Amino acid sequence: MPQASPKTPMRPLLRSLSRSRSPRRRVPPAAPPPWALSVEARCEEPCDEASSRGRGGCLQTSLKTASPLCHVAAESAPDAITRASRMSDVPETRGRFLAEAASLLVSSGSDLSAMDEDGHCALLLAAMQPGAGAAVRRLLAAGADANQCDGRGACPLSWAAALNGDPDVVAALLDGGADPNLSDEDGITPLSAASMSGRCEVVRLLLKAGANADPSGDTLGSRAGSALSLADSNGHQEVVQLLLEAARDQTRH
Repeated sequence: MPQASPKTPMRPLLRSLSRSRSPRRRVPPAAPPPWALSVEARCEEPCDEASSRGRGGCLQTSLKTASPLCHVAAESAPDAITRASRMSDVPETRGRFLAEAASLLVSSGSDLSAMDEDGHCALLLAAMQPGAGAAVRRLLAAGADANQCDGRGACPLSWAAALNGDPDVVAALLDGGADPNLSDEDGITPLSAASMSGRCEVVRLLLKAGANADPSGDTLGSRAGSALSLADSNGHQEVVQLLLEAARDQTRH
């Protein structure tokens, strides 16, 4: 792996780690795809008909009984997930929208490997969001690749560990075959991302899944540092202890 100059700008995942927030991208208006049109038609049903079909009412009743996904208009799976993720700031509600969007994409046969202009697929975008465990599981069950990386080599598991720290999302990815030791162009692994952010529960899940905690065997380059050094430099002493204990155990075996 070539050594990076200290003056070289940070890559997207490392930059997002330092800012502790998800990158935002404006999604331009687009003509609704077939699945979006079918949802609009469903939501335009009279309230009594929708209720009789067990669909919870229509847009005129309330946001609690009608899906704002009626207004989602996306040309691709990544755009659909991005739009759904912006429909609420409440993780539980956002998770419900993401799960519905994932179900619609799966039922319509959308290309789940399609990427947006930033190289992000639907699964990776869902993995960025707290409360997206159900959406992640639906996409994985439909054949989404748990290890499909973005243009810089960052995998969904690294993004999940870096940005939201939701153990349910991380567990869903691991259950779906995500590799806990994949690293991106900067050497960032899921474990180093979680360690830098101080996410103890996520660190435990990754270690249990086989993430490498031994600094001497770390694949990280000079741009980032090892998971242990990242946790220590950011003051996450509980994570430091977890990594030291795991490294000792892994060395013995």
